[in-house]
Amino acid sequence: MTRGELTSQGEQDTRLARLMHTLAIPDEGATYVEIGYNVEAGSNTVALRRRPGWSGELLDCCALPNAEINLQHAWVATDTIAALMRSHGVTPKLTYLSIDLDSFDMHVLDAILASDIQPAIITVEYNSNFPLDAPLAFPDPRLEPGHAYPIGWDGGCYMGSSATAIEAVARAHGYVVVDVEPGYDLFIVKASQWGARPIPRLDALGTHRPFNIMRAHRPWLATKAGQRKASAYLDWAVYKATNGSISERTSAARQAALGHLGRWAGAADLPCFATTAACAAPVYCPHLNSYLCPDEAGDRGRSRASAGDRGRSRSSSPCDAYPSSAELLMREGAAIIGPPLILPSAGPPVIIARKSQGSMP
Repeated sequence: MTRGELTSQGEQDTRLARLMHTLAIPDEGATYVEIGYNVEAGSNTVALRRRPGWSGELLDCCALPNAEINLQHAWVATDTIAALMRSHGVTPKLTYLSIDLDSFDMHVLDAILASDIQPAIITVEYNSNFPLDAPLAFPDPRLEPGHAYPIGWDGGCYMGSSATAIEAVARAHGYVVVDVEPGYDLFIVKASQWGARPIPRLDALGTHRPFNIMRAHRPWLATKAGQRKASAYLDWAVYKATNGSISERTSAARQAALGHLGRWAGAADLPCFATTAACAAPVYCPHLNSYLCPDEAGDRGRSRASAGDRGRSRSSSPCDAYPSSAELLMREGAAIIGPPLILPSAGPPVIIARKSQGSMP
C-alpha cells in the first residue's frame, strides 16, 4: 500500500494524530464524519477508518453510495446539515469532523456549531491565497437563490473562505484554531478543551501561501470564471457588522471584498490575483500545487509570508520561499509529540510514509 492511496492529501493525518495525543482522545468509541469528499485516496478519515475503535462515514452530494468506505449520498445545505447528520446517527459528542466543500465550508461549520453537535476536533478547508488582513468569505448559496457564481472547485485558486473568516466563526462558537495544514485545512477545537495551552497565531503557522495557481488560468482575474468567483466574495466582518436585510448586508460586504481584491490585484507576491499572464517559464511547486514565477517569492513575498516561513535566504526557485508541511512539522518536532496514525494489517502495524502535498496537474 502506498501513502497516496490511503491517507490525506497533505499532512492532515500527522497533525490529527498529534492533536489526538495532546488532548488525550481515546480510540475506543471514537467517531468521524467527513463532508464533501467521496474517494479513499486523499481522504482525511481513511486512516481513522482502518484504526481500531473508530467508526464513521463520508457524506457527499456528487457520488453514488460506496459501502466499502461508508460513503453516503447526501445533499449538503446549511439549513439542513445538522438534521442530516442526526439522521445518519451522528451524536453531539462527535470526535472528528472534516469539511471539504471547496466553497461554503465556513457556513456549514457555522450551522453545525450552532446546533447541539459539538465535535472534539474539526478540520475545515480554507483558501491560503487570501492574505490574513481580510476576512473574505465565500457566500452561502442558500441565501441567494438564482445566484450566478459557480460552486465548488473549478481548478483555480478561488475556492472556500479565508483563514481569518473561518477563525472568526470558530471563535463565535467557543472554538479556536490550534493548527494548520498549509494550503488545505484549519484544525479547530473547543477553547475550553484546549485550556491554558498557548493559542498559535495564524501568521506563525505557514497559513498564507500561494496554492492551486495554474498556468491555464493566468491571468485569473481576467477570466470570466475568475471574475464570477471574485465578485461573489464577502468581507465577513462587514457582513456581521452591517444592519439591515440579508440583501443589504450582502451588498455592503461584497463591496468591501471587491475593495480588498482590487488592492491585491497585480501584486507580484499574490499570483492568485494576477492581472497579467505568467512568465515564460514558470516553476512548478508540488507542495503548493502551483506554477510560480521567480519574481513571485522575493523580498515582498517573504514580508507577507507567515512568520514560520521567514528568515530563508533568497533562492533561485520561488518554491523555496514557502516550506512544505513536512518541513514545518520537522521544525516543530512532530515526530516526538505523538504517534502517527497506524493502519492495521494482517501482520505488524504498517506506518505509512509521508508524501508531498499536491499533485502534478
